[in-house]
Amino acid sequence: MRSLTHRLVVVVLLSELLLTITVTAINLGYERSQRYKAFDVMLRGRAASVLGAVEVDEQKEVPVLNTKAIDLPQSDRYNVYLDSGEQLGHSPNWVEPPANIILDRGQIGRFRAEYVHYRYITIQGSRKLDPDNAPSRTVGVIVFYASPTTSVRDALLHAGEFLIGANFLVLALSALLAATLVRRGMQPLQQLAIAAGSITATSWTFDPPQSARSLKELSGLAHALETTLLGLERSFRQQQHFIHDAAHELKTAVTIIKSSLQLLIYQPRTAEEYRAGVETSLIDCGRMEDLVQKMLTLARVEQLVTAGQINDRPTVEAGEAISQAIEHLRSVADLHSLQLETQLADNLTTLVSPDHWDTLATNLILNAIQHSQPGGTVTVSCQINQDTILFTVSDSGSGIPSDSIPYVFDRFYRGDPSRARTTGGTGLGLAICKAIVDSYAGKIQIESVLGQGTKVSVTLPSQSRPTLHSNGIGQSARREGEEG
Repeated sequence: MRSLTHRLVVVVLLSELLLTITVTAINLGYERSQRYKAFDVMLRGRAASVLGAVEVDEQKEVPVLNTKAIDLPQSDRYNVYLDSGEQLGHSPNWVEPPANIILDRGQIGRFRAEYVHYRYITIQGSRKLDPDNAPSRTVGVIVFYASPTTSVRDALLHAGEFLIGANFLVLALSALLAATLVRRGMQPLQQLAIAAGSITATSWTFDPPQSARSLKELSGLAHALETTLLGLERSFRQQQHFIHDAAHELKTAVTIIKSSLQLLIYQPRTAEEYRAGVETSLIDCGRMEDLVQKMLTLARVEQLVTAGQINDRPTVEAGEAISQAIEHLRSVADLHSLQLETQLADNLTTLVSPDHWDTLATNLILNAIQHSQPGGTVTVSCQINQDTILFTVSDSGSGIPSDSIPYVFDRFYRGDPSRARTTGGTGLGLAICKAIVDSYAGKIQIESVLGQGTKVSVTLPSQSRPTLHSNGIGQSARREGEEG
């Protein structure tokens, strides 16, 4: 397994190595330039001393080279000749340079002879042959002087060895320092990984180390991990509670049916008693079927949200979908002697699917009907509120205790367990409504006053602006219509 620490150390070392090579090359280049400049000055001075050794023979009135006046290194080579081409003298080790060398005045160049590299210079002077007579005669003298560059090469070699040795010593020390600092700098990340690795299915405690929180690069990651784990823990706990509560509810329903059937076969009974027992069992089967159907609905909604397909639907008219749900619940409202009052807007298009609108409206309205006293009123409203749709269901029932409101959207929660069998409640209706609303990035809230009633408000994204109209549908409204 590759180590991030090793990668960072290698990157630092490669960067420092590249920097070391660059600095060494620059230093050597500068050193070479300076040494050859000094070497050229030395060449010019030695060539000038050879030129100074050219004297004039007064008797013969010709220039001659006084070799005794020349004290130069034996490895150097020189040649002195007149501008007419006549040679005056040369060093004992003189060898003709390559033919491609141009002997111009002030020319500086290099050549190779006998496996030795030389650097040369040519200078030009003049000598008066008879200075006492007029007019005097003057001849030009040219000096070709060459010196081996071995000393410069050796000096550059020693300088390079020193620079390379010093730079690589610094590189080695930097490598140790970089490895130490990188490891120390990676400790907060390692501590964060250790803290995250301590999380298990039974222990969701995650406390990011302070060293990770204090670093700008890791504080965001620590916060994201903490938030994600809190959400996962919440979802995990909810799934556990859901499975436990679902098993309990199904077990209760199966136990009731089994007990009813066992009671029927416990002793001989009449046909009417058998029929009544079977009808009771069928009612209990219906409750269990309704429970299973709601569990499947809830799972289906959450599956669509997880798959990201919840909003991949055409727009629908909310008022029409709610009206259809109200139409289906008229008979239930009449059975409870309740009046349904509606205030619905036209052209309220949303991305909520018709099935979800039907489930949402049916659950909320039916829940309000079941918890309202006979003769009461259930009010259903759907209107625009800026860029959202506000769907509300209000009843004049017994209300919900304030300590129960935070839990009404929990699965299988029933604030009035004694009425569960009477109303047929499973404790999943509001949980399904919340799942649908959350899937469309909406909000659902409950306001309730004990003894005065409950109001459920749903806020969902809208697609258009409505035209508001209102009517009353229910027992009293239909009676007025029939009488009219």
